[in-house]
Amino acid sequence: MTTYVLAGLRVRSEFELQGVSKSSSGDEEVVVQQAPFNDSLKAATLTLPDTEWDGERLLIRIKGTARYLVTQNRIDVDPYEGSDPGDIRAYLMGTVFGALCHLRGIFPLHASAIETGGGCVAFTGDSGAGKSTLVAALSRRGHQVIADDVSFVEPDERGRVCVWPGVHRLRLWESAMEGLGLPREGTEREFRGYD
Repeated sequence: MTTYVLAGLRVRSEFELQGVSKSSSGDEEVVVQQAPFNDSLKAATLTLPDTEWDGERLLIRIKGTARYLVTQNRIDVDPYEGSDPGDIRAYLMGTVFGALCHLRGIFPLHASAIETGGGCVAFTGDSGAGKSTLVAALSRRGHQVIADDVSFVEPDERGRVCVWPGVHRLRLWESAMEGLGLPREGTEREFRGYD
């Protein structure tokens, strides 16, 4: 297990969280591990085709990838047989970790963010709209990337809105990398079947 810092939380994970800062000290606030669990929540108060909620736990099923059981301080992952580790990690660090943050009062905004002289700017939009491409272009102009794909927003004790650092890697289409002149060496495909 490795300890990371994501969304201001210390996360001890059995799964490698690529692009997330590692932490060497402190007690974990969130544990992520592989563990089997039931396919449904007995006392579910909300049931949707791929999600169940019982007031304390959220069960998320990603077809062909894994099932995730989420509470305020734990994510159990039960991969489906033959699932791709990259797909498991991508959903874990996006949808699933966003759900955990929501349960903790940290707002997961579907946005990429950069640092500016006076704070940061977050860019929102539908998947594929160009958030990551815009942030990649701005980073080439000297702006620090705060988060890609999901920005974790939380008010501080003075009521200011803060964005916690998120994942420090960019999810770019191959055509965007080519257009920005970025090398393909050292990159990884995140989802099976996607460029």
